[in-house]
Amino acid sequence: MNTRWLSVLCVLWLAAYGQPVAAKTLTIYTSPTPVLSDASGSPDNPGFAVELVQGIISTAGFEHRLINQPGARTLRDTQHKALALSGLIARTPEREDAFYWITPVLENQVVLYALKNSILTSTAPGSTKDFDNIAVVRNDFRARRARSLNPASVVELNNWKQAVSAVLKGRVQSVLYSPAGLSSQCQQHQLACEELVPVAQLPSYYLYLAMAKVPKNAALLPVLKQAAQDYKESPAYQQLMYRAKVAFAQHGVTSVISDKLLTLGNVQIPVQGMPNLWVLADQLPYFVQSQGNKQLSGYTVELVRQILQHAGVEAPILLTPWPRILREMQFKPNVMTVAMARTPQREEQYHWITPVTRTQHALFGLASSHTPVIPELNKVPKQALVAVREGDFRAAALRELGIAVRTYSSWEEAVQAVIDQQADYVYSSRPRLAVLCKTNSDLCNRLQLKVPATIVTTYIALSKNNSDPALVARLTQAARQVKQSEEFQQHAARWRKQMTLLHNVPVHMEQGVVNLWPSKDTE
Repeated sequence: MNTRWLSVLCVLWLAAYGQPVAAKTLTIYTSPTPVLSDASGSPDNPGFAVELVQGIISTAGFEHRLINQPGARTLRDTQHKALALSGLIARTPEREDAFYWITPVLENQVVLYALKNSILTSTAPGSTKDFDNIAVVRNDFRARRARSLNPASVVELNNWKQAVSAVLKGRVQSVLYSPAGLSSQCQQHQLACEELVPVAQLPSYYLYLAMAKVPKNAALLPVLKQAAQDYKESPAYQQLMYRAKVAFAQHGVTSVISDKLLTLGNVQIPVQGMPNLWVLADQLPYFVQSQGNKQLSGYTVELVRQILQHAGVEAPILLTPWPRILREMQFKPNVMTVAMARTPQREEQYHWITPVTRTQHALFGLASSHTPVIPELNKVPKQALVAVREGDFRAAALRELGIAVRTYSSWEEAVQAVIDQQADYVYSSRPRLAVLCKTNSDLCNRLQLKVPATIVTTYIALSKNNSDPALVARLTQAARQVKQSEEFQQHAARWRKQMTLLHNVPVHMEQGVVNLWPSKDTE
């Protein structure tokens, strides 16, 4: 559906519900930010973020008005007002449900800085035992990031000049900021920032074009998303990114353009002192397979090896039963696994390094049984018994719905329980059942879909129990670089071809993630 038709549908929807759309004018909230938003409001050079938002709104066929105001007010107004948006909203887990997220504006690093003579520079990067206090700006999202380092205290100040100056004067041990922000503050206020060095690196964050999650904005979302996609394909956007890259360089900030996104900063914490990393993997056909003599192969194995190589981290991939992986991830730091399903219940329990697969999960029962097809999972009868593998995320999801669960040590045993009528359903993925059907040709004839499938994404994930923040950042950045590399893209293309032609398992790639179902082009 093209942008023009989406715009028409948007207007019709708003008119039907009596919303004020006659003017079709959207408000852009922005705040003075070097390179991103020009405080002078110059129409010829309003700043990268502002010009990006203007381009998207124009592509969507709307008019706009620009309001320049302090950052806290921009965040508040964007979060609560209809027909208004901003390109300066940091996307964080706690804000996820408060906004409609339209498109990323840029990626930025989060780095902890301390004085050169600080005790932090003489210990392992990211070591939490030496953190005394960390400065941030009041109500900034980085305050939450700072607390994740378990310092004695987090000092919240009125602005970044105060936060940086507090460290330079020795009043606070460190400041959690971005390389771009620090460089701008140092230039603007002539601070002696050459005395500061990076001592820890946390996962990057993204600035997004976002608007409030309110009813009046609902119909705008598909219009603006499509307009953003169209604008980012245009030569005008390419030129805008390169102009911003030059402008950031003039502020002493390195930036990289990749996959239609501007990434700021290139801070790398030295590898020396990097803690030991455990990489644990459960066997999964085509993704993690044992070749004997402790050698592993498969799509995910190759992905992880390249990530570790790019991150400068040496760690073998150890074949480990899933229940033990869960125990190790729960209680130990710096433990990584290669296929953790990302669910709301797990969101705050792990560091999510990079997505690997998207899989369709569903309830399957005996084809010969009289149990009807159920429209959705929460409609499953409470008296039903569902089989799952021990430690699987689906067990917790079922129990939250009040559904009885029986766990088994393997998927083979869970499926057999349904065949033997010891359980009513098995909660599994289509690819998992397809693999089992290859060893038991009669199996797929005896099982039938009973609840429509939902999509779950698996990630390479790292334990969160005192894991090193520098390690998290290094692995996350390495994963992004690997997925963008020509070498890995060629590997992924070869693997996908083998899956389709040799194993008759239709898959397709989407933004570096394996979708375990046919693409629309091959259906």
